[in-house]
Amino acid sequence: MKTYCSMISAANVRSFKQLLKASLIIQVSLLFLLGCGSSNKYVNISGATMGTTYHVTAELLKGASQVQIQAAIDRRLREINQSMSTYIDTSKISEFNRLPVGQSLPIDDDFVDVFQVSRKIYDMSNGAFNPSVGALVDLWGFGPEYRMQDTAKIPSDADIAKARAEMGFADITLDGKVLTKKTPVHLDFSAVAKGYAVDEIAEVLNQFVITNFMVEIGGEVSTRGNSPRGDYWRIAIEAPDKVREKYPTTLNLHEASIATSGDYRNYYEVDGKRYTHIIDPVSGRPVTHGLTSVTVIADDVAQADAWATALLVLGEDAGFQLAKDVGLAIYMIYHTDGGLDAKYTEAMKDYLLIKE
Repeated sequence: MKTYCSMISAANVRSFKQLLKASLIIQVSLLFLLGCGSSNKYVNISGATMGTTYHVTAELLKGASQVQIQAAIDRRLREINQSMSTYIDTSKISEFNRLPVGQSLPIDDDFVDVFQVSRKIYDMSNGAFNPSVGALVDLWGFGPEYRMQDTAKIPSDADIAKARAEMGFADITLDGKVLTKKTPVHLDFSAVAKGYAVDEIAEVLNQFVITNFMVEIGGEVSTRGNSPRGDYWRIAIEAPDKVREKYPTTLNLHEASIATSGDYRNYYEVDGKRYTHIIDPVSGRPVTHGLTSVTVIADDVAQADAWATALLVLGEDAGFQLAKDVGLAIYMIYHTDGGLDAKYTEAMKDYLLIKE
């Protein structure tokens, strides 16, 4: 086992409780364990996107321009946002959400890709992942017009029923690059778009013939090749001391796509009760079970992102069983009477760094 000289965590928190109170966006810490005298070919690139930040650590070829690479990354992120950000009034998804029932809309390649990933996970999760919850997201105050301080009351049963009536992912048809709305459905790709953007940044780096890199947006991560230490990338799952003492919480990744969904990323409180941004499409309400975070490794980050949300909606028992049934590598942290605990599937064991 090698000895490393420094450890830097992207989320410098002492406990899981502090993380919840701070409502940090990123609950997957990135452990950049840089060896002494590591190559200066590795660079760090960062910027703002999708209401959060992106970070890239990559080994550049001799003579490569970091400025050109960042410009290409930023340009690609702008294209994705223009396609599927509900916070941009002129985006393709905003245009679709305003579309009258029965009308069709030509869409771009990014929209097609994300729609198809969403359809796949929607079907495999029996609707637990449902990007047609846009009306419910808005109703509960987590949409573009949301201001936490303006939250005055919880939606009524009638309002919830009305918003649920505007769901219907199966009522949207895709024919080539044309999307047709059969019911007054509103799409929200926030549970898959960040993961897709990570995949696309990885593709940008591939175009620059970069083979060793780590990309992260809001806690969703893609890794390729080796870290600056010369071996695999290490990603820490943020967890309380009790969990870290009992279970391995560091992932050892070479070529992997990882995403985490947590009920503490975005929430508010009314009359002492906490309401999270994770909406159960069946009840039309924020989830209330004991599962607090799910980390998923999948074929690409877009799928990992969607699966993490689906499993968090389902809860500890149903979510864990589904993950086992489909062979997913997942790591769950959940509440028990004695505090927080964790468990993971057999498929996740291959990625965990287990101390001997």
